[in-house]
Amino acid sequence: MKKGHKAISFGTTKDFKDEWEKIIGTENLPKYLGGTLEWTPPSGGVIKPFIPSQLVTIEIPRRGDHLFEIAVKGGQTLHVEFLVKSGKDCGFAVFIKTGKDIKKDRKQVEEYKVRKIDEEVTPFHAQLPTKEDTTYIVLFDNTDSMLLAREISYLHYTSDTETKK
Repeated sequence: MKKGHKAISFGTTKDFKDEWEKIIGTENLPKYLGGTLEWTPPSGGVIKPFIPSQLVTIEIPRRGDHLFEIAVKGGQTLHVEFLVKSGKDCGFAVFIKTGKDIKKDRKQVEEYKVRKIDEEVTPFHAQLPTKEDTTYIVLFDNTDSMLLAREISYLHYTSDTETKK
């Protein structure tokens, strides 16, 4: 910490707007805090990890799915948080990548087998502590919906795994 700076400051949005613009940037600052980002915080649940600059909103077509890979170092915990914004339920699963083909070369993570998640109000939070370097595959599955697309907002991040003493 620089000499002369306070560890904690109190004030209004107006008091901190210039500092936030320098550090965060107006494009990553929600409109209600004086920025230009179109983002509404989820109601209820865990808010802290919903960092707007990392929040992704996708539409999964009817009979479709969305997959993505995340490389995680040993000793870290992978976090995936999401909210089903339209169409209610959506399938969710996590796999460990075992080869090159994202759809075929994978092993199911026992705690996160494919299941329907219906979290329209509170974000769903998956946590996977990792002992060794691993590439995970996250699946949002809408293949059994014949009529409706699903809109999902999600983010993923890693944190250091806490060791129990």
